[in-house]
Parts: sequence; structure tokens; C-alpha cells
Amino acid sequence: MTFVDGTALTASQLNTHLRDNLMQTMPALASEASQSFMSNGAGSLVPRLSGKGTVLTVESLNESQWSDLATVGPQVTLETGSSVLVFFGAGFSSLTADGAAGYVSVHISPASQDADGNTTGNTIEPDDSYALIYQGRPSDEFCGTHHVTHFGALSPGQNTFTLKYRSTAGGCSFGRRRISVMPLD
Repeated sequence: MTFVDGTALTASQLNTHLRDNLMQTMPALASEASQSFMSNGAGSLVPRLSGKGTVLTVESLNESQWSDLATVGPQVTLETGSSVLVFFGAGFSSLTADGAAGYVSVHISPASQDADGNTTGNTIEPDDSYALIYQGRPSDEFCGTHHVTHFGALSPGQNTFTLKYRSTAGGCSFGRRRISVMPLD
């Protein structure tokens, strides 16, 4: 609609062209505290919440394959688009005097289901290419470190992000484990 001087606007026109447009601003779209707004296309915003998880317990593992510790995670489930930043970290300590290496990575699984209850979407397995790797020092030292990784090509919808662990021979202890996930679209 184009406005012209001297032309009266009807309530319907005001509702359609003024009120309805204002309802597409970020304050109007916000439904809860701490939401961010991401562009999911030209002229389109979607509200997103970030998520975080923490497990402080120190637990050990001597396993060369990606696996869970006795206390799984931490993990975060939230609504995402196709792209996220994942911040994760842990404290490490080698279980041997020669300094075994410890690895922490992210497993991403879609939590969305189809009408039949089947999980839909693509799973991303933990991998050394985006793992946090700590070459252990002697077993009497504990060191913490963090890592940030971008993941694209996710299945939009509910996704669960879980930290997984592995070590070289001799094993490692992992503690103060943290993950934060920030949707980008």
C-alpha cells in the first residue's frame, strides 16, 4: 500500500500495514528472556535460545573409542537452525607418568521425530578433527582448556549436543566438563 496525503486510512488498513508490521519487530517476537534473534532468510527473523550444561565430577577413562564417562555429558537439547557455535572444555589429568592424551569432542543427534515417532535428521559423530586434545602431563597435574567449533549442515529443529571422550593407552581423568551451544540461524 502507498500512502497519499489527504487520504483517510481505515482501521483495516492500519491493522494490516502498521500493527501487523510492528508485530514483526524483535520486541514483539520475543516470548521469553535471553532470546537472540537470527536471520533464517531474507526479511525473516527467528528467536533462539542458547543452552549450556556442566558436569563437575572428575571421572576416568581408558578407552580409545569415543564413549561416555560414568556421568554422561554434559549435554544440551535446544531448537537450532542449520548452524551453531559449540563452546566446550574440560579439565584433564593423565593416569600415567608418561602422559596419556585425552580427547573431548561433540556428538550431535537430532531430537526431532516424524509422525511415526522415528528420529529424523542427520547425526554428527565425535571426531578428532574438531576435538579438544590434551597431551597429558604426569599424573599429578590437572590442566583445563576450552575449544570453540562451528557446525553447519545440522537438521533444523531440536538437536542434542553431548560431550564424548576417549584417551590413548594409560587413560585420562576428565573433570569440570562444560558445553555451551549458540544457534546461528
